[in-house]
Amino acid sequence: MAAPQNHPSYLEIRWDVEKWMLLRLTNFGTQLSFGPGDPIVREGEPGDGLYLILSGSAQVTRGSHGAGEKPLGSLGPFRSFGEISLLVDQPRTATVVASTALRCVKLTRAQLALVEDKEPKLAIRLYRLVAESLARILLSAS
Repeated sequence: MAAPQNHPSYLEIRWDVEKWMLLRLTNFGTQLSFGPGDPIVREGEPGDGLYLILSGSAQVTRGSHGAGEKPLGSLGPFRSFGEISLLVDQPRTATVVASTALRCVKLTRAQLALVEDKEPKLAIRLYRLVAESLARILLSAS
């Protein structure tokens, strides 16, 4: 299974530099907890937000459950997934399941609208990081 740094479809945020961003986003988002084996999102479901992992780890897969399932990678603390659903109303492109006890912050489009209103610089920085993440995905596909 690919290591997280080799898997391009997560936000590449340097939390050692941008801890302020995580702390502010937790004020706008919803904190969630999952146990090992709990699905966080499922491929094909409506996308409704971005998830930022605070602690724990998760596995990312694509394809039907079982024989056709393809592992895409694992994500740990300070990684994220669901960027596409922040921008467009699109079904999930992968399934993410907690590997260990996991805590995360979920940021929906409605919550992001609040960030835009109350902290526009934070919203701009988040959009820039999402754009960089999606650009890496496009570059890795070519």
